[in-house]
Parts: sequence; structure tokens; C-alpha cells
Amino acid sequence: IPNETFGVAVRFLNTGTAAWQPGFQLQLVSFEGEVTVQKEAELGQGVEPGKAAEFDLWAFGSELLGRHIWYFQLYTPQGVAVPGGSAMFTYVSK
Repeated sequence: IPNETFGVAVRFLNTGTAAWQPGFQLQLVSFEGEVTVQKEAELGQGVEPGKAAEFDLWAFGSELLGRHIWYFQLYTPQGVAVPGGSAMFTYVSK
């Protein structure tokens, strides 16, 4: 629904052998439609191997009716893209 707020949870499992330190960032890297979502978020705590990190983003329904797709990428504190650290979210505004 246009202008209705909702939340988007993006979750990644650390399948590696090293802990993720605070400062990992989730960033919106591309989109189709309109961007009505929080464009970035940062981890405030570390994530041990085998554990998950969740980014809780705010969003709202677009006034531009139709399909919207957001593409996200996870980055290290040094700005390096994490392999397999991508996500996509789609919705239809009616």
C-alpha cells in the first residue's frame, strides 16, 4: 500500500572460519522501481562462525504502483564485498 511502513529483515549466516567484526555493512547497490527502503545498515557487534547476522531495515510502500526490487550487498569494514553476501527483496505496490 503506498506510503504504508513495513520492515525488511536481511539475514546472513557466517559460514566461514573467522568472526565478522563490528562494522560490516549492508548496502543497497541496485534497484528496479523506486527506493523506499533504508539504504545501508551496520553491524554493531561481531558474528562468530556458524552464527547469523540480521539487518532490520525500515521501508514504506511506493506511490509508484507496480513491482519494486532492491538488491543488497554485504561488505567488510574495509569495503570488500563478502562472497555470497548478496540479497534481493521484491514487492508490488498496489
